[in-house]
Amino acid sequence: MVNVIVVGGGMVGGYCAYQLARHGLKPILLERGEVASGASGRGGGLLLKGATDLFTPEIAPHLLANQKLLEDFLQETASDVEYLRAGSLYIALEEDWDLTQRKVKRLNESGIPAELWDHEELKRRMPSVTRKAVGGRFIPGDAQLASPKLATSFVQAARQAGAKIKAGVTVTSLVTDEKGSVQGVRTSEDTIHADWLILATNAYAAHLIPELRPVIVPTRGQAFLTTPLAPAFPYACAAHDDLEYWRQTRTGQILFGGCRRNETRYPNGKGTESTDTTTEVQQALRQAFGFLFPDWANIPLEKAWAGTMGFTPDYKPLIGLLPGHSNLLIAAGFSGNCLPLVCITGQLIREIVLNGQTSLALTPFKPGRFFEGRSEKRA
Repeated sequence: MVNVIVVGGGMVGGYCAYQLARHGLKPILLERGEVASGASGRGGGLLLKGATDLFTPEIAPHLLANQKLLEDFLQETASDVEYLRAGSLYIALEEDWDLTQRKVKRLNESGIPAELWDHEELKRRMPSVTRKAVGGRFIPGDAQLASPKLATSFVQAARQAGAKIKAGVTVTSLVTDEKGSVQGVRTSEDTIHADWLILATNAYAAHLIPELRPVIVPTRGQAFLTTPLAPAFPYACAAHDDLEYWRQTRTGQILFGGCRRNETRYPNGKGTESTDTTTEVQQALRQAFGFLFPDWANIPLEKAWAGTMGFTPDYKPLIGLLPGHSNLLIAAGFSGNCLPLVCITGQLIREIVLNGQTSLALTPFKPGRFFEGRSEKRA
């Protein structure tokens, strides 16, 4: 017997299924490919509470609660996902130094400890970075990890808690009654009925809910991995309004991604579900990497890849009930910032299913914010 269907086998879907099963529900998780085969398996693995497009003071409690949930999960399940809580470092150039100073003040006022590093402190902590950097914003509590391993750990824990996991199964449509109420889903194998349906499909939500097409836009991101280097820094890093990001993995490689603004056919990578790498973004990544780390400009690469994210107009995800539905929930549109919210999302979704209300406000993530007033505008 299944009472909740979760569509999407990435980090969010896996943790939702885990939360639901752990609290006595009987979820089934459906994934059209392999677990973590989408964006969760291709992400940078940076937990940045101060991410430029994500942070606002009103979601500081969500960001802090998320990390506590994540660390509790890792401790309880003994999952090795290469989690390293060594802080995040935003590299500031002359043009964004003033903004960086204001951001540090705003973070601290919101209860997220942050430090402002001047040029000397930055060079002491990261000697390899370009001398054109004027300083940095350091958040001691931030972390990094291996995204594919985390997604896999969530799904494994969900299965152990009693969730049913089915990979290689495509959800083709929703099952509704004569009034339009959701009763379940049709898949490439069969039809499944349940009391609740949760869409953790991120970039692909519009495949099942066409009205979401202008709200959650598929967006291609690209990254590369260098050959191993000696340990150089432990931080999760970003620059240029987080449009470039990087970290050094446990095995010494530098994972470096970003440069979506250099896409030519799809401006800023938006509008495509393709995971093909592009020459122009690859060249831009190499140039950005060489600018930030001149001594490593010619380091060989091990591989390059692209992934499809789901971006919303305000860069905040949709979490909660979709307008007009009493049992259709969504957790998608994370706009490249899934890790800072993945666990609190799963908890809030579970609270809606079990309690009908949440312990933290969902206002910043309310799905209806993009639909309110549409009927009036049509008139």
